[in-house]
Amino acid sequence: MSSETAVRVNSETLRNHRHQRVRIVGTVLNRSAGQMTITSTDEMPILIYSTGNEGDFQTNSWVEVTGQVQDDNSILAEIIIPLQGNIDKEAWNQMALLIDRHHEIFFDRT
Repeated sequence: MSSETAVRVNSETLRNHRHQRVRIVGTVLNRSAGQMTITSTDEMPILIYSTGNEGDFQTNSWVEVTGQVQDDNSILAEIIIPLQGNIDKEAWNQMALLIDRHHEIFFDRT
């Protein structure tokens, strides 16, 4: 996996990617200066540390976070983007599980 690749995860698969770059989708649970908590597609809270320049996301809005997984399973965000429209959280969740189980299909190991 190249350093530019970000694996799609949920809270269950997050622990398999410590110190790696990941992408996770969830709804904003709460925000404060430099951090936010999102509820992942598998209904678990994930702490996100940011630079504070992540935008003005409203509670319950959908976001995708790209960043590095820390030892405590929090994420140090590189970027947080809003997602629009109807999000099928079960489909996103199943995708994360499939990617974790069958990473050889999705990522070149060379």
